[in-house]
Amino acid sequence: MRVFIVHLALTPGARLRQAEFIAELVGDSMHAVVLGDFNCEPDSRSLSPLFMHTRLRPAANAPSFPSWQPLRSIDQVLTTTAIDVRRYEVLPLRVSDHLPIAVDLHLPDTCVLPRTEHRRP
Repeated sequence: MRVFIVHLALTPGARLRQAEFIAELVGDSMHAVVLGDFNCEPDSRSLSPLFMHTRLRPAANAPSFPSWQPLRSIDQVLTTTAIDVRRYEVLPLRVSDHLPIAVDLHLPDTCVLPRTEHRRP
């Protein structure tokens, strides 16, 4: 399981370069989540490398910015297709200029390592 927390740049060109770099890190991983402040909508050209070169897809999207009158869906959660998004919700908590997003993810059994016993010396 690979988890990336991001805060992308304000300019489209810089976001594109960041998305290309993140896409390289995610690669062909079956189990990955990329979440954070993307500073652009999910359909932005800047994010295209994430969708063209990985298995990532938007979990969903809903306006979360600005918190006092949410109009933009710039806070996002991207998951690979093997991860089941059970719930996606923008929470009505004004603790910053962004509203928080809550997601419930179901990880497939293939994502969980077998339990190992620890022995004391």
